[in-house]
Amino acid sequence: MQLTCCGERVCESCSKSKLKQLSQCPFCSEPGTPETRQDKGNKREVDSLKVNCPRCNDQWFGLYMNLPEHLSIHCDLACENCDEKFVFPQQREQHQQETCKNRIVSCPLDFLGCSQKDKILYLRVRFSDLSQHYISNEHQSYLFLFIKNVVLQSSASRANLAIQKSFNGPYRRMLTDNLGRIKSLIQDIGRTIENCVHLNLEKQTKQAMLDGIYAQFTEIKKSSDNNIKLIESLHGMLMDMSKLLEEIRLKSFNRPKLLTTDNTFIWSINFLTLRNSGQPMQSEPVHTSQSGYRLCLGCDITTDERNEKYISISFTILLGEFDAILSWPVPFSITLSILDLTLAKKHITCSIPAKSKVLTFQRPISSANPPYRVEKICPVDTLSKTGSNYVQDGCMFIEACIDFTADSRHEIADDGVKKTAYDPMKTDVPFNMLVN
Repeated sequence: MQLTCCGERVCESCSKSKLKQLSQCPFCSEPGTPETRQDKGNKREVDSLKVNCPRCNDQWFGLYMNLPEHLSIHCDLACENCDEKFVFPQQREQHQQETCKNRIVSCPLDFLGCSQKDKILYLRVRFSDLSQHYISNEHQSYLFLFIKNVVLQSSASRANLAIQKSFNGPYRRMLTDNLGRIKSLIQDIGRTIENCVHLNLEKQTKQAMLDGIYAQFTEIKKSSDNNIKLIESLHGMLMDMSKLLEEIRLKSFNRPKLLTTDNTFIWSINFLTLRNSGQPMQSEPVHTSQSGYRLCLGCDITTDERNEKYISISFTILLGEFDAILSWPVPFSITLSILDLTLAKKHITCSIPAKSKVLTFQRPISSANPPYRVEKICPVDTLSKTGSNYVQDGCMFIEACIDFTADSRHEIADDGVKKTAYDPMKTDVPFNMLVN
């Protein structure tokens, strides 16, 4: 380097460190901090020098300006930490000790025990990881311990002396420069550490509570899952029961209607509908027993030559499942009645004796035998009167009763109806007629 004031040549490293501390030029005494510039003349003189290669043992001889290009073939000394290559061993050694980012370093507080918990792991710590180590909880604890026991318990001079003896390099300068701040902040740091300890204990307590809550939640979830499975199982059982009940209901609907215990069948008829429509009505099939005769009743309105209307009732034997084991012709007498709905019980009744020669009582060979009709059992006007004993809420009831106590197959045939009915017309003229 060359001074701008007087042109004197100086060392480049000296110009950077020492000249900046001067207030005048050491050669010409010009006041002010001496300034420097590149000495191009010196550079030309040096570049023109002839030198030998220090690595070739004098096998290469040439100009200094060509030496760097030649030395590039000798750049084969690698750093064992980062593999960066150098020409001279001194360069590699300086690099490994001062500038290599992967060089092995020791913690400035290792004499207190910092990073000594795992010595093998500590020996592998690189310089690039040291900054992270400085901010670790372990290092901060040892630094606080040193400051509290050494720095704060001593005077400023003794504290600086302790720092000078205990540390070196940048870490020592950092502590010395910030000693005043460290002393002012140490109390706050102590309280902060205490707070951290308290918070850590509180964290552990809360964590234990959370663990307990999580365990309870797990148990509740397990119980909930079991309840869901139980509900699903109960739902399945309810569905099965519903299906079973539906099957039972369908079976009950499909079961044949039987006579009551007194061997009767009562059929409810909407008299108003029958009278207004004039259409014949037929009851549902009824069985005398589970394996008995199958029969039904019919009712319609007939008109005589005087244009008077009468109620007629019919009795029909239907084709049954158990006809093969029954007695034919039907050997039992049958009584048909229009029921008196008052306490007087003066029913309009007619008896039908068993007729062996009548086709109605023979075994059916088709779906139904020809009906046995009882013509003009009661005038329509009698039932239409207001307050009629035989109609209530627009309905009348026809009862069929089968006498199973007597076998009528040996009775003498009678072509007429055995009249036992109460005559609502209060006349001696019988209006109940049988028509085969």
